[in-house]
Amino acid sequence: MLKATIWRILGNDMPPRDKPGKRLAVLADMLNKEPEYPEAQKWFLLNRIVDPEWHTALCKLLNNSGARYVNVPFNSLLRPDYETIRLQGININAARNEAIYFGHAIAPWSVILDGDCTFTKGNWDLILKEMQATEHTPYLSIPHVREGSSNQGEPMLAFHSSSTERFDESIPFGDCDKLNLLWRLGHSKTPGEAAKFVEGSQTKLVGEVTHRSTGVEDTETNLQQRERLRRASIRALCDKVKNLYPKRPPAIAASTRPQVLFCGLNKTGTTSLHQAFLSAGLTAYHGKQWISWVNQEKLPVEYDMYCDGATECLSMTRLSRIKHCHIILNTRPLFSWLVSRCKLARAGHKRGRWPDFTREDIWKWYLTRVRLHKRLLRLDPFIFNIEDKSSHSKLAEHLGIPLKLPHTNKRDTVTDDITEAITSVLSKHKIPKESWNTLHDAF
Repeated sequence: MLKATIWRILGNDMPPRDKPGKRLAVLADMLNKEPEYPEAQKWFLLNRIVDPEWHTALCKLLNNSGARYVNVPFNSLLRPDYETIRLQGININAARNEAIYFGHAIAPWSVILDGDCTFTKGNWDLILKEMQATEHTPYLSIPHVREGSSNQGEPMLAFHSSSTERFDESIPFGDCDKLNLLWRLGHSKTPGEAAKFVEGSQTKLVGEVTHRSTGVEDTETNLQQRERLRRASIRALCDKVKNLYPKRPPAIAASTRPQVLFCGLNKTGTTSLHQAFLSAGLTAYHGKQWISWVNQEKLPVEYDMYCDGATECLSMTRLSRIKHCHIILNTRPLFSWLVSRCKLARAGHKRGRWPDFTREDIWKWYLTRVRLHKRLLRLDPFIFNIEDKSSHSKLAEHLGIPLKLPHTNKRDTVTDDITEAITSVLSKHKIPKESWNTLHDAF
């Protein structure tokens, strides 16, 4: 029985950090010599490759070996400046989250590795044993050792399908992009100690992975040298974007396709919508930063869609000023949404992250939803019901985009105490029963 998918994120060839030809040679060696791992399926994700020749070389190597892979294209309309390329061009955390999502459609566990990482069979067996345990943590932290060094680096992570934490897509490449999540899961913040100590019960250290070397010898043992070469590599990548895509429109120009702003609250299909846009070959932002961009009237034009975050904090005045966009209220029936919120809160409580939900929480969530919907409906948004399959095709028709959602949100299994709590709160505050299954609330 398939227990896990193992994902390697393959990115751009980035000299001087990478030695010319070394990254491709390492990949070829791994494809030829790496053993099969029991109960696991290997996958690669090609992450926003800038150079078409490099993309062709990677695909040829993967195809010749029969490897499984998915491709996330580079957005050639991005501004070729250092910060834009570091965040939106490389977008390493978005790639990691995409791999988690794709992996969970295949197996219960998604193991997220850098592109040049490999296991010994013995180390994989240790990880698999932990995955097979009746009781396990929702995450597994896998220490890694760089080839040519005995020092342990930042652990790689495995995500069970019950996990809820993800990589923060607002963090640029090289700014503790992986460490940020490790810290949230309980890893030590002491420099160099993340691979040694974990507090709490969310994750545990198990096994080991080897990070193959793609640079000159001293970069694997010299952190300062590695960081210096990384910065130089990003600048070189910016220059390559300028040379390969010289006819970009000005940064202030609007996209030829209207941007799509999904303004619903969490638990209304934001992950599925994000993946649907990526699968359609479009650019998509899934995170919280876009709320402040809207409120500051500085929404970038590089993304085709935005979703998630604290949309109740959106300024409707600023939102109404955005030209050339579709405003969507992604929603679901009230009772179903409250059930999903309660289950999310309870899952976090079981992992020791926060207290269990209270009836006061349910009432606050209800009021947040009412206030958002009341303000948003004044802008006449398109109403998208994530639980109605016919609504999916209507959304695609409305946007003029061939969207196919990866999955339909299933109705949450309702436990008796959750049902009783929601019913009690809505009844106490005299919310009419006929509105318990409405899509939006503005009364």
